[in-house]
Amino acid sequence: MRYKKIIIFGPTASGKTTLAEKIEKILKTKIYHTDDFAYKKKWTVKSTKEEFTTKLKKVIMKDKWIIEGVHSEWLASAIKESDLVIFVNPSKIIMTARALKRSKERKKDTFKQKLKLLYWIYRWGPKWYRKYKKDCKEFIELKNNKQIDKLVGSLK
Repeated sequence: MRYKKIIIFGPTASGKTTLAEKIEKILKTKIYHTDDFAYKKKWTVKSTKEEFTTKLKKVIMKDKWIIEGVHSEWLASAIKESDLVIFVNPSKIIMTARALKRSKERKKDTFKQKLKLLYWIYRWGPKWYRKYKKDCKEFIELKNNKQIDKLVGSLK
């Protein structure tokens, strides 16, 4: 197998989880979500950096994994251990539409939560993620579904 340790990151609503799930099925590799490291209780009680790091270390010691999420600033050690880093970077218009659709489906999201989603999309641009390019063995930036499908097809 060419890739055993993969990191997938990008802004909110970029398609990280969907891509991770496609790769998981092909490579039969477990997905670990950075939100599970970053929060003790999903999206409400944050973990400390030490708690995040402890959880992450347990994962990166495994033989194979897929780590996906937005919390790249805490993933430096995992990035160095990875075989492949994938930065999912569609247009902000696509991410905005996805975020609003997701928020509408949840129904319980408040207006403030919707604004926060949009803030995260527009706050964390490509420069934030591309800075990790020098720290990994292989770095791929995917901007559209055609590129995603090509990558997924190459893994089969």
